[in-house]
Amino acid sequence: MSKKFVTGLALGSLVAVTAYKALGEDKRRALSQSVQGHFLDLVDHLTEYSLLALDVVDSRVGDYQDTASNKFDMVKDTLKDQVNKVGDHFTNDNFDAQTEQLRQTLAQAHQAAPEEDIVIDQTKDAKKTTEDAE
Repeated sequence: MSKKFVTGLALGSLVAVTAYKALGEDKRRALSQSVQGHFLDLVDHLTEYSLLALDVVDSRVGDYQDTASNKFDMVKDTLKDQVNKVGDHFTNDNFDAQTEQLRQTLAQAHQAAPEEDIVIDQTKDAKKTTEDAE
């Protein structure tokens, strides 16, 4: 099949060249100008299409960049707010009052606690259960 295609292409080219040579000088010039005009129109259309495609791609990329930039700014603002909250918590006067109150509560608990350790002896409970069972 490829041999037939190549043969047809060769014969068609040969016929086209023969027909071109058979034309008069004025008709050759007119044909050349017509072909060049169509070629330049094709180049213009391809250039316009490529510029349009480039504009579409640029706008899409720009949209993604704007979206990513906005999300990054939101994350940055959220982190700043959280850092400010933590800093305010530790530098706030109320923090000192809360710390003092906690120290007083711990001191009172320490004073109210008995001096001796609490000892839990399970052997006493075991003796009671064995005596009760007898």
